[in-house]
Amino acid sequence: MLMHARTAMIRKLSAAAANVQSVFDPLNKSANAVLSVGNTVLNSNDPSVANSRTTTPNSSGKHHLAMQLVTSSSAGSAIELTGLDNWSLQNSGTGPYALIHAGSTAGFIPDQSPATGDILHVAYDADAGEIFLGLNSTYYAFSGPSVVTAGSVPTTPTFTTTPGSELYVTGYAGSFDNLTILAPTPPPGWLSWG
Repeated sequence: MLMHARTAMIRKLSAAAANVQSVFDPLNKSANAVLSVGNTVLNSNDPSVANSRTTTPNSSGKHHLAMQLVTSSSAGSAIELTGLDNWSLQNSGTGPYALIHAGSTAGFIPDQSPATGDILHVAYDADAGEIFLGLNSTYYAFSGPSVVTAGSVPTTPTFTTTPGSELYVTGYAGSFDNLTILAPTPPPGWLSWG
């Protein structure tokens, strides 16, 4: 009986370890970035955009991370997958959210202007090289040049990259904005970013 209890405890701890959530890295942040609440909250303390990378990269498996735009006063707040290249979902100010690759706008999410409380998602299937960007639990992809809704689970990638690429998540907080890492249950078949 003791062996069964021990095995159950090991399985429980292993499952918990597999879903450890990454946090902002105090050693990889801009000078104006203020981290708090166990490094899960990123604030810009001046009119400039502040940024901080997460502590953990991923290069294999399927990983998901969500950040909430707790305050939204200006353009610049974003969630980004960062590596040799970068892909992001960015608050463009009063207009719709932009999907950006390598610093260039690839498209805009129609009818989705930034608002306080918005939740920005990244999901990365490293083995397939597939990147999924989402807003408020809806993921987006491209159909020709147009941005289209791809559903509530990551199935159609927004962008692709070389399988096995090592990527971090970087948060950007616009002028005096607040961006908070959330710990929601990942979509089925995905792990928390960690």
